[in-house]
Amino acid sequence: MSAPTGPVLLLPQAEGLLAELEAFYAANGVALPDRRVVAPGAPGTIAWDCEQVVVALSQLTTGSGSGQVNVLPQWGSPAGVGLIRYATWSVQVIRCTPQMDDDGNAPTAEALLAAGVSGLADAGLMSQCFVSMAATANAIPRDWMPIGGAINAGQVTSLGPEGPFHGYEAAVTLTAMEAS
Repeated sequence: MSAPTGPVLLLPQAEGLLAELEAFYAANGVALPDRRVVAPGAPGTIAWDCEQVVVALSQLTTGSGSGQVNVLPQWGSPAGVGLIRYATWSVQVIRCTPQMDDDGNAPTAEALLAAGVSGLADAGLMSQCFVSMAATANAIPRDWMPIGGAINAGQVTSLGPEGPFHGYEAAVTLTAMEAS
């Protein structure tokens, strides 16, 4: 058995996650922000300069699979077929937060309520989207996932408000595949 030699294909996963989120929101009649990006860098440092959807790689790790001893590859040791890589993705939906007006008046209760309702809808939709993906990981073929690959829906976390924006971030871990 030879060691893996090809690069890990990450861009198809980022694009696949974004497409699944877009389809899930559309099926539920909720509009996502128009700006949708696969962003470089640490997810927590991505600038918020408008409403947006961001997909960014949080980490790429190796392991031997769920519940098994994690034997990391070492120099001179063969890489077994059981050694798998996992990509953990951050998916953020960022929305505008009501702000004080030019006269220094606080946002209205109605504006704050609308932003809160929208934010909670985002948190629930993101969670359900990725839980549904995890539940159907092996039932629905996805050309951007390896056959038998795992999808693990992590937690959805509140972000902000920071300046005029707030949002929610979902963590999703996927089995990463190697190019052949």
